[in-house]
Amino acid sequence: MVYKRKISAEEAMLGKILITKDMWKRLPPPGAKVQVKFHGESLPVSIEAVACTCRGPLKPHEHYYFVLPEETQLYSGQSIHLEVEEGAGVS
Repeated sequence: MVYKRKISAEEAMLGKILITKDMWKRLPPPGAKVQVKFHGESLPVSIEAVACTCRGPLKPHEHYYFVLPEETQLYSGQSIHLEVEEGAGVS
């Protein structure tokens, strides 16, 4: 499956790619590791959940992210195409 997104300044700073709700429902749970193709290179990434109260303290929820290897560069405004390699989990 392919995930397309425009990278925000926060994502670029953190080295993480936000996973939208429609996509995270099709992925393994937080803590899982998967292989993705990013700019033609196969990378191991983990899925992370971060607690959030951006909708207010009475509506706590989680945001999900692909956490890329530290050496992977992301830039604010960059359009990315991330291909999740199905059945290619990382142990």
